[in-house]
Amino acid sequence: MNWRYRAKTMDNTKITGVIEAGDENNLRAILSEQKFFLIKAKAVKNSKLSSKFRKRLTFRQLANFSRQWSAMLSSGVDIRTSLQTVRDHSENRVMKSVLTMLYVDISKGTDISVAMGKFTSFFTPFFVHMIQVGEMSGNLPLVLKQLTVYYENEDRLERKLKQAFQYPKILLFFSGIVVLIISFFILPLFANLFNKLQVPVPMIIRIINFVTSVIKRGWSFILFGVLVFVGGIKYLFRKPKIKKAVDQFKTKVPIYQRFLISSLTSKLSRALSILLQSSVNLMDSFPIVIPLMANSFIETKLHQAFSEVLKGTSFSQALKEVNLFRSDFLEMVKVGEQSGELGAILDATTAYFDEQVLDNMQNLVGLIEPTLIVLIACLIIVIMSIVFFPLMNIMKYRF
Repeated sequence: MNWRYRAKTMDNTKITGVIEAGDENNLRAILSEQKFFLIKAKAVKNSKLSSKFRKRLTFRQLANFSRQWSAMLSSGVDIRTSLQTVRDHSENRVMKSVLTMLYVDISKGTDISVAMGKFTSFFTPFFVHMIQVGEMSGNLPLVLKQLTVYYENEDRLERKLKQAFQYPKILLFFSGIVVLIISFFILPLFANLFNKLQVPVPMIIRIINFVTSVIKRGWSFILFGVLVFVGGIKYLFRKPKIKKAVDQFKTKVPIYQRFLISSLTSKLSRALSILLQSSVNLMDSFPIVIPLMANSFIETKLHQAFSEVLKGTSFSQALKEVNLFRSDFLEMVKVGEQSGELGAILDATTAYFDEQVLDNMQNLVGLIEPTLIVLIACLIIVIMSIVFFPLMNIMKYRF
């Protein structure tokens, strides 16, 4: 029977989770072994995990978890004790709960990869696959070290991406604030001034005031409509055909295309290098790596390449036929195949692909920033014309 429980640790940190136990007393004993104190428990028929256990860990959290776990396993600590120690030092309540459930499953003889398979959304499927690889090969500490490097690099790229797009986001945010202040507060004052002076209100001001008045009166209906529209768009984008069409369109946008392909090449290269160096053959690596692309169109292309490899085509030639990747990447794959050191060559060149991602990202941001500046300049010109032309009209009427 599965029990959904709430408990607290020695330092009064509250955790929740789902554990299989015979009855409540058995559940209490299991938690007491972990130095947890049961607060509340409820038997559940459906063992479906709570949504909070489906929220993915960040790249930094995955890197930190891999590093801590690898260090303990490398020093000779067994899996159960190492998980317990990592859990006790974790400041993330959800992580404490997940590691507790893993500890209980492992104590019953469940393989660590099988136990983690319940949390593929929390740890990511790639992480769970790599744990399975390490478990089967007997090199779990080494695989965890490789995962630490992998997620550290992913975290570094993600942070640089956020940093690069921070300035355009700030520009857009403050531009929107300025437009709202002018539309809702300043232009109505001008309209009132024109009416008092018995001067015709300019058409543009009347239109803007009409729109703002409609928004003020029916903001709740407008908000509801916007939410329905956004929800509808999200629903449509979940449709496989529409999602694939959108993903394909992304690969056709000139500037963004370079950034997208460089990013996916970097991810493919890094993931493949880890798998190949962990003694996973190329055929078994494909099903693990392809979902990492997070682009249905590219995933379809890679499946086509996989089918060609199964037919006996070389990996480099199969990638060339899908017509997505740059020639330098294809050459490196070809050299790796011919030398029999594909994993090592991809590992050595991953840093180069990362730099390509950053360069293409800078080019993309370099295009966005001046475009935003031009748009803001046009906005300022429009605002100035809306404000100053009426003032000139007032002067004409009054003098």
